[in-house]
Amino acid sequence: GRFEIDAGRSKGFTGVWVGAKKVAAIGIAIRRWVSYHGFALNVNPNLSHFNWIVPCGIRDKAVTSMAKLLGEPIDVSDVVDDVVQCTLDVFGFESARTGSVDEIDD
Repeated sequence: GRFEIDAGRSKGFTGVWVGAKKVAAIGIAIRRWVSYHGFALNVNPNLSHFNWIVPCGIRDKAVTSMAKLLGEPIDVSDVVDDVVQCTLDVFGFESARTGSVDEIDD
């Protein structure tokens, strides 16, 4: 919402969707007593790379990015602070320690 993208849920699927296109993935797995979890927001990736895989195991849906939806490139550093703040708000925290933006891949 902070970037004026009208996104939401898609019944039966995890992640964040804009219409029939996935803009963010959320996952969790447990293997050998270890939990794995993750969040991936497609900010400005090369979307053609998704043609080489079956994203999230979903064959009949497409992937999109914030840059594609907004019609212009976006730098990850312009998104990080908003994502962190939204996460803090959702989970009821006031602050968080974060790494350098240089450590984050597009």
